[in-house]
Amino acid sequence: MALTKVIGAGLADDAVTTAKLANTLLTLQGLNMIYAHSTLDTSTTIGSSTTKLGFSGTSSNQSVTVDTSNDRLTPTVSGTYLTCVSLTCSADGGSNGWTPNLGIRKNGSGIAARAAIRYYSGAHSADFPFVMTVASMNGSSDYFDFYASQNSGATLTQNTGSVFTLRLGD
Repeated sequence: MALTKVIGAGLADDAVTTAKLANTLLTLQGLNMIYAHSTLDTSTTIGSSTTKLGFSGTSSNQSVTVDTSNDRLTPTVSGTYLTCVSLTCSADGGSNGWTPNLGIRKNGSGIAARAAIRYYSGAHSADFPFVMTVASMNGSSDYFDFYASQNSGATLTQNTGSVFTLRLGD
């Protein structure tokens, strides 16, 4: 098939958008778009010990399993995956100069984490550092899970957060 026919089929209505262009380029490259996205459970509380983050709403294609019973994300196609997590909590207090920690685990072992110093106290939204990593997954038993902790002296309630995973290739 001629290149112009492939591009023409992907952009048939002349309304070029980033999504249409990306889908057309992925088709041209022959990549299989494998992804998952999940919002994080807003009932999770985060204290000084490491807390596994729970999933709530999910969106994925059939090649990634988002298991809300054990809060794992398992790609069912082997390859290299980009995985990102973000988190915001509401805080009831705490002292100035506390440290939120956020991380990604593969098969229960930490593979990426970030910590940051926050200089505010009292009631506020607590932004955790954004974390992302690239990892090779076997497509069967390998899984990701996500965790957080903090040392403010207060208990934080997770109020927003999300996880995104995208297969980059073999």
